[in-house]
Amino acid sequence: MQPNSPLPGTEHCARHFMSMARFFFDTHDDGSVDLDTSGVDLPDEAAARDEAQRALSDMVREKLPNSEHLDFGVIVRDEAGAQIYVASLTFVAHGPG
Repeated sequence: MQPNSPLPGTEHCARHFMSMARFFFDTHDDGSVDLDTSGVDLPDEAAARDEAQRALSDMVREKLPNSEHLDFGVIVRDEAGAQIYVASLTFVAHGPG
């Protein structure tokens, strides 16, 4: 084995780790906006989209029930600050009458 080479069997892990990128998830729920200044390291944009959808689901779960109309959203930015994905959900409930 050469100096500074990965351990046998870990080449895939090393490539995976090296290819991580930082993504930022700005969220809003019914007027409240939270800008992400820390970010999360993920392997690619597909993983960032998945994370945005999970975050949106978690936001809804935390706020409902107790309302008849709520708007939720997540904007994903890359390290350069470019928006790469937007997900939103509007909850509307109507009773009889």
